[in-house]
Amino acid sequence: MARLLFRSEGIFVQTQVDLPGIGIVDFLLEGFLIVELDGETHLQPRQVKKDRLRNNASTLDGYAVLRYGYAQVVYNPQKIVDEVWQVLRGRVVR
Repeated sequence: MARLLFRSEGIFVQTQVDLPGIGIVDFLLEGFLIVELDGETHLQPRQVKKDRLRNNASTLDGYAVLRYGYAQVVYNPQKIVDEVWQVLRGRVVR
């Protein structure tokens, strides 16, 4: 669903990309924006800590990161699109 949403906006999207030092990310948009869709397991304290470390590693490697939960994808996809475009504006790399 999210992949189709991004593609319908004309955004170059890659799925399940393995980034060195970061790991596999759900989506890589335009080569620099990581979008993660988090399930309930990401609410567990151990996973929260891992996610923070990944976010920091991503930022240090020059990536931007946005994270969303299931409800946001299903019930408010336009907000996701709007936020993605806020990040992409002025920094689109193809």
